[in-house]
Amino acid sequence: MLQSSIPLRWHIAGYATLAIAANGTSMWVPGLLAGRFDRGLAEVGLWMGTTAVTGGLVGTASAGWIADRLQDRHAGGRLLFGAALGVGTAAAWIALLVAPTVPTALAALGVSMTLSLAWLPP
Repeated sequence: MLQSSIPLRWHIAGYATLAIAANGTSMWVPGLLAGRFDRGLAEVGLWMGTTAVTGGLVGTASAGWIADRLQDRHAGGRLLFGAALGVGTAAAWIALLVAPTVPTALAALGVSMTLSLAWLPP
C-alpha cells in the first residue's frame, strides 16, 4: 500500500532532494564565506559549528511542538510544517549567498541551520 502512494513518493523525493542539497552546500559554504569575507577556514568553521549546534538545539526542541500544534489545527499539519521548513531553508540559503556583511551571513546561516535541522526528532 505504501509503495502505491503517490504523495508518499513525492514526500520521499522531496526529503531526499533536501538532504542532497543541504549536504552539498554545506561542503562549499566554508570556502565561500572564507573567500568572500576574507576570513580563515578555522574561523568560518567555528561559525558553522556554533550555528549548527545552536540551530539544531532550537530547531529540534521546538519543531515537534510546532508540528503537533499545526496537526491539531489542520489535517496534514505536520506535512505542511515540513514543506514550510524546506521553503524557509531554501530562502535562508539564498540570503546567505547574497549576504553583504558577516553579521547578515551569520544570521542567514543560523536560520538555515535551525530550519534545516528542525525536521530531526528530539
